[in-house]
Amino acid sequence: MNLTKIVPERSPIVTPDGREVIKFRLVSVLPADPGRSEVEVLRDGERTPFLLSEDASLTVEGIYTSAARLIEDMSESMKTIWLARRQNPTLIAQPRKQWELLESTHPSGFRGYAPGSLDVSIREMHATQEFGLRLLSASLSDPQRGNWTAWMSNT
Repeated sequence: MNLTKIVPERSPIVTPDGREVIKFRLVSVLPADPGRSEVEVLRDGERTPFLLSEDASLTVEGIYTSAARLIEDMSESMKTIWLARRQNPTLIAQPRKQWELLESTHPSGFRGYAPGSLDVSIREMHATQEFGLRLLSASLSDPQRGNWTAWMSNT
């Protein structure tokens, strides 16, 4: 269900007889309580609103901003914990069971709806220093790729 509000706006256009032409803008809105069925929300409509009273683009932007802030805050906390653990490795006991071998996911095989319509072959990559370190630690740089073959044959 698409929920929209028709908002009238003034227009600089006038008819030949001088009357102002009213134009309309469709504004998408989102449900106020998307976790509930429409029946429940409409039943309780006198006590709780059915729709959010803002443009959906503002809602989505706010969700994005809140999610980004949450991720940044969590990352900062995780970094603090990681630094403390790095200085004192015995701070958190990690049983060997925690490091059990998990099965890798298999490629989906999905190649898109128009494969080959855009050249995306990667001949070189420009990355931040941090991403480069991640590639090195995962043995994904060209000189290290053989580590994966050796490791897979030992498991």
